[in-house]
Amino acid sequence: MRQFAKSMAPLGGGMVLILVLVVACGGATDLPLDGGGGATGALGSFDGPVTVDLASGPGGRAGTGGGGGAPPRDGPVGSGRGGAGANCGEPSAACCPGNMCAGGSCCVGGQCTPPGATCMGVGGVCAAGSCGMCGGRNQACCGGSACTAAGTRCAGNLCVACGAPGDPCCANNVCTGANAVCLPGAGICAGCGEPGSPCCAGSTCNGQACCYGNQCISPGSQCGGNGGMCAGGRCSNCGGGGAPCCQGVWYGATLRCLPGANVCATCGSAGSPCCAGATPCTDGSACSVASGDSGACVPCGGPGQACCAGSMCRTGGCCVAGTCTPAGTACMLGGMNFGMCTDGGCNGCGTPGSPCCPASLGPRLCSDPNTTCSQNYCIRCGEPGGTCCANNACTSGGCCLRSGGAQGLCVANNNSCGALGMCAGGACGTCGGVGQRCCDLSTCTAPNTLCAPGVLGTTCVACGGANERCCREAPLCRGALTCRDTFCREG
Repeated sequence: MRQFAKSMAPLGGGMVLILVLVVACGGATDLPLDGGGGATGALGSFDGPVTVDLASGPGGRAGTGGGGGAPPRDGPVGSGRGGAGANCGEPSAACCPGNMCAGGSCCVGGQCTPPGATCMGVGGVCAAGSCGMCGGRNQACCGGSACTAAGTRCAGNLCVACGAPGDPCCANNVCTGANAVCLPGAGICAGCGEPGSPCCAGSTCNGQACCYGNQCISPGSQCGGNGGMCAGGRCSNCGGGGAPCCQGVWYGATLRCLPGANVCATCGSAGSPCCAGATPCTDGSACSVASGDSGACVPCGGPGQACCAGSMCRTGGCCVAGTCTPAGTACMLGGMNFGMCTDGGCNGCGTPGSPCCPASLGPRLCSDPNTTCSQNYCIRCGEPGGTCCANNACTSGGCCLRSGGAQGLCVANNNSCGALGMCAGGACGTCGGVGQRCCDLSTCTAPNTLCAPGVLGTTCVACGGANERCCREAPLCRGALTCRDTFCREG
């Protein structure tokens, strides 16, 4: 039974291509390196320029205020709302913004094609982000308009670098570099966070500086207009609940600036505006952008209602193109019948040996937990020498070895993990197991683990259990647990 989830955690690639810490533009973060997606659910809309982090997804969790314990500042000018999906950037999953796919995969038609696979509709074989003769950096654009390598965009039929400071912004005003933001109107990614420079994603500034009108103000200085003084990362006369907005900026995860009213109002509950952070709505509601600039939180999960975060529906329903189809009815998508909705999944796809279900039918591309999506087909997984199942799962204490962000291969218990050592109970020598360092700084090898930053570097932590981090692949949480704000909770 696929469990109903109120919110979903971000997912990421097994081998992180670019480590971008967008939280507080230099402040500390607790998001997983190889886990997470942004936010968190179905494709979100964007209010303006965003910075991409494969760890947390576009428009990820709000900043914690940077150094010195500054309070949260969650109201962005130009931050993403929602995310690119639970497992964007993974092979066969949706691309993250900026064409970001892990491990040299190619972004073809919005989907990450693994290395060695054919670039469907383009031709050629994917290698290091290139589809043969097109799509890679400094290669011709595929079809005259598309690039397939991470951090590239098409300009004059040539794929050029984008997203880093000084580069053009990637499509949809995305910047992929650390401490970079897309300058409105200029189309160039620039440094951010320091006093006098633009605010970083999430309206954050470094240290105790304040974001006012998308500009970082020095501590002790006057915020523009009637904003008051900058102290502790906030302007004293604006940005709080019921107060005027700081020229489009607000302070607090459950606040946002009401369109046209210039007032910071409570958000996130049913009937109220959607929040702009990683969890736009709570209490079993979902964000609809049909009403106003921010959208409204509406009931979700029931027959005919919008799917809840994580493409989840109640009572065994199936999420089809964003709407819950009742159990026992046909899953119709684009005029095609994908079978009957049964136990939360459409039975016309996703079974062993059949094509993977399209991402618009929910986060699980394959319905059998002992299968995984590979080359667009659901294949058996978890056996020694075979592909790893979701969340590094291998049978009988095996280890999931990932190379370059690929899906990974299972190494049998008591067999060699190569240079990493011997596989023992899911760990490869001194790395990859719960509490051990991450292998190659970014991957874990034991089942239900992900790589997270810690005091002494990156560490493998357990995921999917009660009060543990949400895993990076569906199912994000085990049993009846649901994923909320990157952790698995009851209810």
